Amino acid sequence: MKLWSLEKVLPSLRAHQTARFIATSVSSSSAVHKGIAFEERALLTLHNDLSMSLRRVGGKSDGGVDLTGWWWLPGALGASPMPRVRRIRVFCQCKAERKKISPNYVREMEGVMHRFSVAGVPSHLEEDVPSAEENAPSGAGSPVAVFVSESMFSKNALLHVVSSPVPFVLLHLPPVENVDADGPDEPLRFIGSVVFNPALSRLLGEDVEMRWEFDGRHAAHNGGRPGMWWRGQKLQSWVPSR
Repeated sequence: MKLWSLEKVLPSLRAHQTARFIATSVSSSSAVHKGIAFEERALLTLHNDLSMSLRRVGGKSDGGVDLTGWWWLPGALGASPMPRVRRIRVFCQCKAERKKISPNYVREMEGVMHRFSVAGVPSHLEEDVPSAEENAPSGAGSPVAVFVSESMFSKNALLHVVSSPVPFVLLHLPPVENVDADGPDEPLRFIGSVVFNPALSRLLGEDVEMRWEFDGRHAAHNGGRPGMWWRGQKLQSWVPSR
């Protein structure tokens, strides 16, 4: 039986541990980079397509929230023929995972929203309002939970969201590498699906709806993309300039 001296074993052991540490660090760094990139993509999509002004939170004390901000929409019509802008508080969670989103993730987001309703919104999640819209009325009722996923939502997750009392937006942004883009910026703008649950529809009112829009530019992407409509007209961005 051949005996190995400690002096001979230690160098190879240290080399193995170092290589393992480097591989783990690279993998972790890659995952963090991917997560940040997906959050930026979600932020851009929510701004351009759903009229939301959000910012990244990040960090270990994010409270289960990746993006936070406001949803800017037309308000009730008054004496003026043009509606006033209204704002609704938004808390968003982003997941760039391969597996389908399960109901557990939805329940976690519900827990975050419930905690905020009971204990209040943490100071680091408070959002400034552009000075031009400081007097814009906030929407009555609960804040809106937005869940953005790179993978599809499971059937059970969808069923849970439909029955949830929390106003929810589910946004599916498929991986960009799987998209046959028409142009350099097209993959980032590709949307798989958007779901508003009944609680959100009640909060927004019957004037706001999501429609699947068709045009020749998106023929390669399932024939179109979702868009927001208000009183039968395409809803443009209501995000105020700072």
